[in-house]
Amino acid sequence: MLWLYQWALGSLERLKQQPILFGVVATLILGFISTPGLLAALWLMILGYSLRDYILVALAIVFFPVFITIYYYNLDLTLDIKSYILIASGIIFLLMRWYLSKFKDEEKGTLNIFPSAPINFRSHALWATLAALILVLFVVNAMIVQKESVLASGKTVLLRLAPVDPRSLIQGDYMVLDYEISRQFTHEQLNSVAREGNLVIKIDENNVATFLRFYKGETLAPNEYLLYYRVKVDRYFSRMRLGAESFFFQEGHAKYYEAARYGELKVDAKGISVLAGLRGEKFEVLKATNEPKKASTSVN
Repeated sequence: MLWLYQWALGSLERLKQQPILFGVVATLILGFISTPGLLAALWLMILGYSLRDYILVALAIVFFPVFITIYYYNLDLTLDIKSYILIASGIIFLLMRWYLSKFKDEEKGTLNIFPSAPINFRSHALWATLAALILVLFVVNAMIVQKESVLASGKTVLLRLAPVDPRSLIQGDYMVLDYEISRQFTHEQLNSVAREGNLVIKIDENNVATFLRFYKGETLAPNEYLLYYRVKVDRYFSRMRLGAESFFFQEGHAKYYEAARYGELKVDAKGISVLAGLRGEKFEVLKATNEPKKASTSVN
């Protein structure tokens, strides 16, 4: 970041000029407390303004929520520590904006940080930013609507969880799910089938699924359903993925889910599934005593 500053300014000496010196100090503080992703997005934004490339600026704005999301799911730190770090980063950004707003337009002009931009640069940057934001909101909300539709109208299917050492089952604030059906296939078998498609399953009176065959477009018999799968293949090991393979819950609530024996999926007519919760050995719904009845989980 400091190298980018001096490159944009054209001189290392100008780093001592106000308010650039304030920005240097703030950057050093961010380097110690903030996340690398936020600094990378900020770096890209400054580069975009310096090169007068509004596409880079728009990408930087899109990357901010992307990096924050990735950081949120990093299990090296607890959620409260992550929140404090992001709050502190936001306070620093707000302080920088407040400090810069104190300078009059004439004073900002004398800084001459970048060459004069084309007149319509701000307009292009604004429209590019708005377009990127609209696209992100459209994609995210479309995914939400699709998943909520499956949760509301999908068929309930229970997948038996493969035996796992309980000491390694719980990791941080989520549980790793490993389905028995996906363990039925060898590396050689998975190498000989399509990388993605549908399984044909049947369910019993308790909605527990059993694998029948790979779907090839045939008409399904009564009590047969589709379940979408993907195969991750490498040279020595292949793995079939069925729906979500992680169940997220509030920190400190692991004890409520250690008795999980089934993953409860909602499956639509095309085989697309959404993880709706966990069930115990007697098919009882597992949930924390102070949580609402409706499960909030990760989705496929």
